[in-house]
Amino acid sequence: MATKALVDDDLRLWIAENLLLGVAPQSIHAILASRGVVEYEIVSEIKMAITSPYLRGAIQASDRLKSRLKKYIWVFDIYRSLARQASVNVCIDRRHQLSKEDFYSYYYLQNRPVIITGVIDSWPALKKWSFAYFKNKFGEREVQVQVGRSKDPNYEVNSLKHRQMMSMRSY
Repeated sequence: MATKALVDDDLRLWIAENLLLGVAPQSIHAILASRGVVEYEIVSEIKMAITSPYLRGAIQASDRLKSRLKKYIWVFDIYRSLARQASVNVCIDRRHQLSKEDFYSYYYLQNRPVIITGVIDSWPALKKWSFAYFKNKFGEREVQVQVGRSKDPNYEVNSLKHRQMMSMRSY
């Protein structure tokens, strides 16, 4: 006998996230049904999510953030347009081991790009971290991975379908 899929907090989080992303409740319903969730639970969970004052508040906040994002995009479009009109070629400085103070004064505050080299050359992780290191040190740890995402244009909506647990060694 097949067991029915249970609606747990992870699934509720997935429902809320997809509603916030604008996924139609009917699409969420279809995905949950395909995963074996019982019809009355699907209807109940989606209704509970849609009518939740918390989710409604999150949607309103999301709408405000989208509005702000549009404004920022507009500003960046203006900067891009102005940069295209510049009559001189822009040369990006390359600085080796640039100090924090110089970066802040000469590049950050003046909104100038810079390529910084040599900053992480002395980091122990560069010599220590490798696939073999992680395999030996954390090989038995269970990690959650997403498999098959590159073949699914709607991988964000279908994220539950791509979720898989495996050992770090296998990964």
